[in-house]
Amino acid sequence: MTSQQRISVKLFIEPSTQPATADVVKVFHAWIRESRVPDVLVDVADYGHVPSGPSVLLVGHATDHVFDHSGGRPGLLVLRKRGEEPPAERLGSIVTRALASAVSFGQEPSLTGVQFLTSELELRFVDRLRTPATAEGEAAVRPELEQLAARLFPQGARVERCESEGQPLSFRVTSDEQPTLAELAARA
Repeated sequence: MTSQQRISVKLFIEPSTQPATADVVKVFHAWIRESRVPDVLVDVADYGHVPSGPSVLLVGHATDHVFDHSGGRPGLLVLRKRGEEPPAERLGSIVTRALASAVSFGQEPSLTGVQFLTSELELRFVDRLRTPATAEGEAAVRPELEQLAARLFPQGARVERCESEGQPLSFRVTSDEQPTLAELAARA
């Protein structure tokens, strides 16, 4: 694995169950007040007026949490900006954190009914200098991605590179398996 620090994980939400932006703003403010995430949380920004992008951003010191509509698909995106883990543990660490946040998000009383699609997740290596969107960048991270996919989906998973001009190196991990969020979190 490269010395990549900035990695994002997006867990998709069933579109018919997505919460209202105003409800997510309230939940993220509660997470700050109640220290619900193992990070120093700073602020919440409402970008609900931006179509097909981040709707609500919870800014943290080491991680950001985003209620995101990028690509026309709602989801919870967790971006690791910094941390103390050795390089070999960073990918697993951010996936574990994203899954724990999704479990918390789904358990919020004001967000009842939110359902995550547990057979798919998207990973991005945001720092383009350390992990460029090239064949070499892919070769550097693919073995660890495949190990992670096998852990999350022991019955089989696919790791596919997402091609987008000018975008960071991105992958979609999919499976026919339908585990619960708690099962995924335990496997991460």
